[in-house]
Amino acid sequence: MPSRPKQYRPNPKPQPRPTSAARGTRHERGYTARWSKVSKLYLQQHPTCVLCAERGRIEAATCVDHIDGLGPLGPRGYDETNFRSLCTSCHNSRSARDRHAKNRGASP
Repeated sequence: MPSRPKQYRPNPKPQPRPTSAARGTRHERGYTARWSKVSKLYLQQHPTCVLCAERGRIEAATCVDHIDGLGPLGPRGYDETNFRSLCTSCHNSRSARDRHAKNRGASP
């Protein structure tokens, strides 16, 4: 019994995320070599996640978060009083909340 001929189905090209162009590259957002050095030093001095500590858990911090949410290009971008160390889970939750609030037009 002959088999059915294969149909040509081109693979769809991956579409770029619409927000990626508006967001800019890591470097364009201010996350440069200077920021890498500053954040690494801050994590050495503050090794635990502050949000987990508030909940009574001890979790290693992996990210430095800007409390004001404006990143290194903001007016307090390199001000240590604007930093807090977070674990990846807490940082991702915070970032998602900020993006959601920004998309809805509210302040974070």
